[in-house]
Amino acid sequence: MFDSPWIVLAAVVAAAFAFRLWLKDYQAQAGGETLTAALPGATPVANWVTLLAVGGVLVLLAIETAGEYALGVVDEQSTMTLALCVYSVLVAPLIEEIIFRGFLYYDKTRATLIASIVGMSLLFAVLHGHIWSYELPEESASWALWEAAWTADYGTKAFFSTGILFVRSLWLYYARFMPANVRRSLIPCVVAHMVGNLGVVIIKAIQGKVELM
Repeated sequence: MFDSPWIVLAAVVAAAFAFRLWLKDYQAQAGGETLTAALPGATPVANWVTLLAVGGVLVLLAIETAGEYALGVVDEQSTMTLALCVYSVLVAPLIEEIIFRGFLYYDKTRATLIASIVGMSLLFAVLHGHIWSYELPEESASWALWEAAWTADYGTKAFFSTGILFVRSLWLYYARFMPANVRRSLIPCVVAHMVGNLGVVIIKAIQGKVELM
């Protein structure tokens, strides 16, 4: 669906609007105001916390890349269009972090927080579509998913990639709720997510898995 430049453009506009709202709340709270209805994680954080989050994601990316070569599944890597690359680096990290790390957890107790993080991380991994896929008829619009033929994938690559995404999600949740992130800022999560996705794009480009259209 995000191979379409027009859909990506719409997503970029939506993400820019969401970022504008988030930034406004961030600037207010960084200036000392207390907002009762601010967007989640619109708070400052120490730079080293963000660097730690980025470092963890890069370690996972290195493990993922090495694992794909060790398992012999590099050739099964999907190809990304330029539009999808833009979406993956500029749009998905902001939107996904606001939704998942920002809203999708339940922190009434430590136990419920951990349980919700595990459950939402599983959902996060599954939604990325490595263990399922769809194919649209040629005459269908790229967003008409109800017209698609859906299939499941039980291969090694599918489960390995889904597992890596699950662990990455756990790490990004930790980046938000670690004790050092006192005000539960989303900045470490968003920046780490962006850097991780950029790393994926760079690796795919080196492997010849990025094309213009």
